[in-house]
Amino acid sequence: MYALDTQAARKADTAGATIKELGKYVGEFTQAVDIKTTKGGRGVSLGFKSNGGQKANLAIYTTGANGDKYQGFDTLMAILTCMKLRGIKPVDGQYLKYDFESKQEVKEAGKVFPELVGPIGVLLETEDYEKQDGSVGTRMVIKNVFDPATEFTASEILDKKTKP
Repeated sequence: MYALDTQAARKADTAGATIKELGKYVGEFTQAVDIKTTKGGRGVSLGFKSNGGQKANLAIYTTGANGDKYQGFDTLMAILTCMKLRGIKPVDGQYLKYDFESKQEVKEAGKVFPELVGPIGVLLETEDYEKQDGSVGTRMVIKNVFDPATEFTASEILDKKTKP
């Protein structure tokens, strides 16, 4: 009645691997992609994988089309601080993107930030948003970030605190 489908078996390993619970996670950004919104805004799309193997795709919108800075800009600056980076510039590269037609991740060419790939701690919370079909969805968003080695937040690092 059932023949072994190895692809389906592999999917079972990752079905519960999506982060859906708010909270504190230590892991790494696995990719960072320069993104532009349909209205001309800018941001960074981040792939995150926790040390427990859970994954999340996180988007930070940094500026509007008119150059106004969003709260995501502050979050990106906190990430740079916690990762001990002075600045980042996008370069040509490849990143993984989920293809809804083939139902798998595929490599795509684009502008990426290789300096953002590495260890990080994140505090995640949920946010409701309106989907293209008008229904409401829920996604994970970054509430705060911290250095995973010291658990210091950006302001604690900048203030040269000795305890998180």
